[in-house]
Amino acid sequence: MRIPVFNCTTSADGRSHSMAKVAHARLSKLEAAGRFVDLRETTLPMVDPKAGDSVPEVRSGSGAIERGPAVVLAVTVSGGGLNASVHNLIETTAPAWQHK
Repeated sequence: MRIPVFNCTTSADGRSHSMAKVAHARLSKLEAAGRFVDLRETTLPMVDPKAGDSVPEVRSGSGAIERGPAVVLAVTVSGGGLNASVHNLIETTAPAWQHK
């Protein structure tokens, strides 16, 4: 069982990044950690339904989500909502989220 962990903060000193690292470390101890994806270092295209999986970053993120039995998203909630990087991740990898 490999559970991917996504750091969805865009802040260099965000607490979400620290939380993502802790979650990944704990999953590693349980031998359940999948990829650690830091959206600060991964450039996802703006949502383009025509592009689909033709963009390597989208294929990579989709693959990690599809293979995992679950997904950990470390996000910052601001003003009652999620930041644009989270929305973009979900939209660009939408088919991979089935049955999660």
